[in-house]
Amino acid sequence: MIYICINEGSNNATNNKKPQDMKNLVVCFHTTRGGQFYNAGHKEYRGQKTFSELTSELGGILFFIDDMIEDSSGDYVSCDDPTGLTGELDFDGQYDTWECKSIDECTDQELRLVIQDENYYKHPELQEALEELKDLV
Repeated sequence: MIYICINEGSNNATNNKKPQDMKNLVVCFHTTRGGQFYNAGHKEYRGQKTFSELTSELGGILFFIDDMIEDSSGDYVSCDDPTGLTGELDFDGQYDTWECKSIDECTDQELRLVIQDENYYKHPELQEALEELKDLV
């Protein structure tokens, strides 16, 4: 877990970022097979995407029943709000899991994946948040 300290005495705009701003900055990860030996548990950064956007994107294979989300075979994959900012779709526990989370909830490994992404510099708000977090990674 990474803790973000806000230094009110600094002139740096990132240090004055409010905690709720970080909560609204949502990034998406997909855990699948991959890596050198194509093992389970390979995590990939999939960009800035809310859970609502993800469920819309995967809508062809998801069914929304009461307070649950099921896949096309009827298996329960999530109880998160399909219109929310954050959430997780767990299709099988290790080979196919999608997670949308706020940037301040990311692990060190996840922050490294975001920083290594070739497109992160195109999103100023993400770049600003990562500049503060980069020293912690």
